[in-house]
Amino acid sequence: MYNLVKLSINYFEYGLVAIRDGTFVLDSLFILVSLSFFSSIEPTITKILKICFLYSFMFILFWFIRDSVIFLSPTITSPLGGQTNLFFNFSTINVTCGFFAFYSYLFLDSNNKKFIYFLFFLIFSLILLPKRMIYVWYISAFLYLIFIDKKNINFTFKLLSVFIVFYIIDLIDIFSIFKVKEINFFDFFKSHLLSTIPTYEINNIDDFFVGTQSTVSWRIDKWTKTISNVMTTFNTFLFGLPFGVSLTDFYNTQGMQTREPHNLYITIFARTGLIGSILFSILHFKIIKILYKAYIKSLILKNKATNKLMILFMMYVLFIFGGGGISSSILSATYHSTQFYLFVGIWISIYFKLLKDENLSNT
Repeated sequence: MYNLVKLSINYFEYGLVAIRDGTFVLDSLFILVSLSFFSSIEPTITKILKICFLYSFMFILFWFIRDSVIFLSPTITSPLGGQTNLFFNFSTINVTCGFFAFYSYLFLDSNNKKFIYFLFFLIFSLILLPKRMIYVWYISAFLYLIFIDKKNINFTFKLLSVFIVFYIIDLIDIFSIFKVKEINFFDFFKSHLLSTIPTYEINNIDDFFVGTQSTVSWRIDKWTKTISNVMTTFNTFLFGLPFGVSLTDFYNTQGMQTREPHNLYITIFARTGLIGSILFSILHFKIIKILYKAYIKSLILKNKATNKLMILFMMYVLFIFGGGGISSSILSATYHSTQFYLFVGIWISIYFKLLKDENLSNT
């Protein structure tokens, strides 16, 4: 309600740009959509995820033939003039592949299927649209899985062994045909990670790294300036800068202004101030606490399907508030925020369903 009131006031001053900057406020209402739609039973959700799992292969296929099908898609224009394709927009393909990698790990029956499909989606999530936040996501997720799922720790070591073998083979150029951005598979990721380090020079490699070099320095600079702007007055410190005002003065290579400082937490503070940040933290702490409680109750009730579903949601939470939240203003992208809040509504409804089942079993 706090954000809706602020967004309404800013809309009359800044127009549609304010709506664009405050989409995460409107997208949070999707909690209510999935809360009512999925309030019946968990098997419905797992069936839908199974269908989406099958369609994800089509999503990958269309990525490879996108140049042949792009003409079928209408082009849509944002309030700021940015254009994208309605039907063949692949902004989420790396996250989708990552999500279904963990789906494979949790929901497929045999260990061989788990491993093969996990490896399949993991590789595609890394090469189709390489982002450092995906690397952070996998690292944090593996640490989490090792901590909560010790019985399958061999799976992790098996996966690491495969990559070590691949890397050794790659050193003798057998895998030279497998490339990312025209660079050998392992060389690409090594250079991509090293290009993060300030002052580190990567020469005579692909132009891809020109835009990714020393991004730590860039981010720290933008984060510092954004916080300084918010702290200028006591009013902005409490209530934040208006929706509709860009938080940075940076323009990308396409000439479009980057309106957020590539950090979820700084963006929330800058947009909503200290009061909004506290409310945001309380809300999301409560919904993550409900997710954890649903996970614990599914263990107590020995509901394996629901337990796996809760772990899958936990993997996505790690992406939103881990790699995605640290390295980008993740909820400012509506294709992430709508999905996240739809998931939130689902696990809240499951939690109350588990509460009901627990009360029935006790009586």
